[in-house]
Amino acid sequence: MKKWKIVTLASWIVTGGSAFWLWLLKQDRIKAGLTEREVMIGPDAKWVLMASAGFILGLFVIFPISLYFEEKEEGRVGGPVVSDSLRKPFITILYVAFAIFLLIAIAVWAAFLTGKI
Repeated sequence: MKKWKIVTLASWIVTGGSAFWLWLLKQDRIKAGLTEREVMIGPDAKWVLMASAGFILGLFVIFPISLYFEEKEEGRVGGPVVSDSLRKPFITILYVAFAIFLLIAIAVWAAFLTGKI
């Protein structure tokens, strides 16, 4: 089996498994009659954060790596061709959005550690 197919499968498993895990946690929260805030203050917060991290990891890290391996092994990946005048600003916006998301995640994590949330 080719390397990019294995990495793509891993991406699907991590992303799909994490999404299913988050859904199960939400069903458990609804069944217990808790609010989101009560869950995120309680002992189950680490499981919600781990499932969310797995989803982000699968979607934004492992899947782009699989695309890189596919392009490296198979040549150009099929799909529509976007001009550089559109592609480069869009990729820049994605990098900035990811950096802002990462800073927000670090701030929330720090707030949890210090007990301010």
